[in-house]
Amino acid sequence: MKYFLSIDQGTTSTRSILFNSDGTVANSHQIDITQYFPDNNSVEHDPKEILDSVTNCIKNVVKDINNNEY
Repeated sequence: MKYFLSIDQGTTSTRSILFNSDGTVANSHQIDITQYFPDNNSVEHDPKEILDSVTNCIKNVVKDINNNEY
């Protein structure tokens, strides 16, 4: 079976959603990310934390698929 992976990088979390070939959600995973507020007018994120959250979301969303057919 073929799958399609979607990654949503938001302000507060990273989410990955795995769809099967008919568009049904096969699995999803979400990881919160830290926001830093250096002053009242801005927000910052740690790029390594974002990259790690994307990597871990992908690993977690595909690990439960039967026979790892992804």
